[in-house]
Amino acid sequence: MSNYVVIARFNSATDKKLNKLRKSFTDAGYSVPEWHVHITMAAYENIDEKYCTGIGRYNSIKDDSPSIHCTIAEIATDNLQSAMKLVFNSNCFRKAKITALENYTYPMRLIKRFELK
Repeated sequence: MSNYVVIARFNSATDKKLNKLRKSFTDAGYSVPEWHVHITMAAYENIDEKYCTGIGRYNSIKDDSPSIHCTIAEIATDNLQSAMKLVFNSNCFRKAKITALENYTYPMRLIKRFELK
């Protein structure tokens, strides 16, 4: 049984903007995950390889409540207002191009990257 993650990767211009925001969070003392900047499309926990339905799915389209998201930092609720100031000052949220899909095991180990046209 393993854990798998499917992520979407941004183009280099968006990566640079979001990495600058991540540095702002780090400099402000917030916890920043080690993952590359990405959008989490799906996460599968405790499943056999190639088995992506039924028991074990989590945050997937097959789940009743998928949570497609982009994590840049982990912030306590009490610090949300000051963290949002960093977000709004970054001016990095607008249209972004997705250039690849990647499949990882968890903890983070790349299985395969699929370039998009």
